[in-house]
Order: sequence, then structure tokens, then C-alpha cells
Amino acid sequence: MRYEEYKLNRITHHYSPSPNPTSNFSAKSNQSYIALLDIAYYVYRSFGLVKDQQQFSERVLGRAQSYLSCMKARKRTPSQPVLFHLLRDAKLQCKSIAANKHFGMPYAESLNRAHKEFAGLIRIMEEQLISDN
Repeated sequence: MRYEEYKLNRITHHYSPSPNPTSNFSAKSNQSYIALLDIAYYVYRSFGLVKDQQQFSERVLGRAQSYLSCMKARKRTPSQPVLFHLLRDAKLQCKSIAANKHFGMPYAESLNRAHKEFAGLIRIMEEQLISDN
């Protein structure tokens, strides 16, 4: 799923983060890795875990503050360790949400939505990273 499709689906509340065969989301292309980072950044930012790309690069990816913007501007491919670091962090976020005593309750809409979004991000990343190996 392309980032633009993700944003459109997010706006219309029909978000389903699993890629479909018509999305041209190829694990072999540099754009798919950048799209993974963009989707992850959007998820982290939408739940207030980071406020900008600099925080995302530093806190989530474990790189310099300019990492994400440089990858996009220079059209470089993010390294496998960075992608697997992101995957580990997303799994940690998802497990932390699931461990919350309010998770699954009807009144915890934001918490439940965050879990769904992180689970979707994990699913997309695993499918792309596994198909690439």
C-alpha cells in the first residue's frame, strides 16, 4: 500500500494496512522501503509518540535526526538493520498496548485503534521484509 493510499484510507476511516496485489508495493524497490518508513512515521505521529521526523529518526529508528529526511531526499534505501529495528519497536508498542488493562474495552477507542494500527504496520513490514529475504 502506498503512503498516499494509506493517508486517503485513513482520512475516510477505511484503513486496512494489509497491502493488496494492485498497489505496486514491491519489496525490491527503494520506494517500498521509504513507504514503510513513511507509514511507520505516520502511525507513530498520529498517536503522539513522536512530534516530527527528527524525533522519529532518533527515537524510533535509532539514527541521526536527519536520517528519514536524508533517505527521502537522496532516494537512498534504508538499511536492513534500521528496518528490523523499526519492526522490533513496533512490536514492542503493540505488546505494550495489549498489556494495558483498558485494552479491548469499548471506551478505550484510541487505545484499541492504536493497537490495530501498530498490528497493521507490523503485518506490512513482516510481509515485505520476509518476501525480500
